[in-house]
Amino acid sequence: MKNYLLIVLLVFSNNAFGQKVPDYGINSVRIIEQDKTLQFSVTSVPAAVAAYTTTPYYWYSGNQVNVTQGSYSGKLLNGPYREFFLNKNLKTEGSFELGRKTGVWKTWNEKGMLCDIVAWKNGIKNGRYILYGADGKMIESGINKLDKPNGPVHFYPKPDSVVTVYYKKGVVTPRDTSSIWKRFNIFRNRNAKHD
Repeated sequence: MKNYLLIVLLVFSNNAFGQKVPDYGINSVRIIEQDKTLQFSVTSVPAAVAAYTTTPYYWYSGNQVNVTQGSYSGKLLNGPYREFFLNKNLKTEGSFELGRKTGVWKTWNEKGMLCDIVAWKNGIKNGRYILYGADGKMIESGINKLDKPNGPVHFYPKPDSVVTVYYKKGVVTPRDTSSIWKRFNIFRNRNAKHD
């Protein structure tokens, strides 16, 4: 009887302690190419997920990363992404969400100098960006909105000078100073109706 009880306890304890960790569909991949090494995660996506026609999708198939606009055929990149030069310096670092770039992406040159920092959302440049020259000094900064510069873009031609160009939806526009003066109450007629 003790043996049967021992066997029953072993079977139930094996089920209790031998639980399988759920598989969330994320797989890590490492590809070594002639000029770089890639590290990223992929995920399988149900066919019901529709792709946006204007967005590039990054996907993995045939031991390579592919990119197509508006569609994909394979496992979508999902999660952190890194590319390395042969000298093991970082080349690119960012994150994907279901095949589309998201969050802050950074790129470097082979010497390890930062080339750019760009914010992405749903596969589109959206948010702050900074571009650097070969010497690592900032040469341009601004904000992208839906893949186009929007608002003031600052250019740094020399270390002690800044040139600012104003954009609206990717088109250069003259700076509208009237909106600045509207913010200050000292130039308003207190009895006039406000906008």
